[in-house]
This record gives sequence, structure tokens and C-alpha cells, in this order.
Amino acid sequence: VEVVYTNPNLELAVIEDYIRRALQSVLTKNFSIELVQGRETPWIRPWYEDPNHPLVQAAVHEAGEIMHRPMERRYAQGVADENMLAHMDIPIVLFPPRAQDEHKVTERGDVSYIDTAMVPFLHGMAGTKRNLVDWQAH
Repeated sequence: VEVVYTNPNLELAVIEDYIRRALQSVLTKNFSIELVQGRETPWIRPWYEDPNHPLVQAAVHEAGEIMHRPMERRYAQGVADENMLAHMDIPIVLFPPRAQDEHKVTERGDVSYIDTAMVPFLHGMAGTKRNLVDWQAH
């Protein structure tokens, strides 16, 4: 079972207890539960950036311009360095790729989304407003 947690008020032990109790309610006797973290980084609470932070406001505005719709702000629990940096008071904004079958052998990303959304977002945040990447030249 892969667990994605987004409630910063829950300690890891509480999350583990919820999982244990849920499994015990449906499984028969003679089973065991082993909780294993699949990542090398330590467990860290999700974070929520201050919505008034200038980086957050600029990112929400820029992403909304590119996606032509209001952007959702929510608790996050990234899987790289962002969760650690956020807890070091370094502001973090995620603009994730569009993908299918995440964390499975069939995982794949939408390369056109990189061109149409992610690259323009980065250029917009950098103030360069450049066109798409020429993938043929790279």
C-alpha cells in the first residue's frame, strides 16, 4: 500500500496506527504488517507555503495565466528535495508534470506538456517570456 499523506497535523506513528487498524478490520487472523518507507529521505510533515509570500503569489498568477484557469493551492509532500527545503524556510512552489501511471513500470510523462506549460511557466517566473524549447536542437 502506498500512502500519500497530506495532513501536517498527523505524526508518522498516528498514520501507521490508522493503516494497522484499517487492515485489521478487513483481514482475517494470522497476518502481519510491516511498515517500510520506500524513500531514503526521512519522514517529514507536509508543508503549506504562506499564500501571501511573493513567490507563491507570482507562481499562482503565472500558472493561472498559462493554464487559463485558477490554480489550486494545497498541502504538499514532494518526493525530492522540496520537502526538506520547505522545512528550512526556503519557499517552495511545485508545478508538476502531467503524467500517467506514476510510480509504476508503465509510468510515462506528457512531453508536450513540458513545452506548452512547464517551460513557459519557468520562463514567465524568470521574466524571460521565451517561446517553447526546440527539442530537435537538443
